[in-house]
Amino acid sequence: MMNVSELQNNFNDILNKTKKSLALLEASIESYEPYDPSINYTSKEREPYDALCNRYERTVDLITNRLFRAFELLLQGVHDGSYRDCLNRLAKMNIIDQDINIWLGIKILRNKVAHDYLDGQLVAIYKDIMATFPILKTTVTKIENFNG
Repeated sequence: MMNVSELQNNFNDILNKTKKSLALLEASIESYEPYDPSINYTSKEREPYDALCNRYERTVDLITNRLFRAFELLLQGVHDGSYRDCLNRLAKMNIIDQDINIWLGIKILRNKVAHDYLDGQLVAIYKDIMATFPILKTTVTKIENFNG
């Protein structure tokens, strides 16, 4: 069991990693050019799209698997229950939207991003990444600024 100082250091380390990952994801989003499934992209031309997906996957993993847990551990000294339980607790603290289905959907999208899909599905995936990015960014800011 970690003491309070260790919990704080662990939280700060994960928060910093998450913020760096979020900044890289934001850079990919800012330079995003709409994907056209009718184009036969070269490997080099696909790199920005692959980077976007990899950065999204990593950022969501950091937030949902590490930051949420470290935040709960810091506040409560324990993290227990399912991912859904964690989301419910975060919603009660107004860290995330009361509709936890948004975050369940983000995890589903992350899983889609992690697998190879047909080019026709990539347009929708990229659109969903763009739509959910502000939620990721706002949530990290709320966690960083929380005064429980």
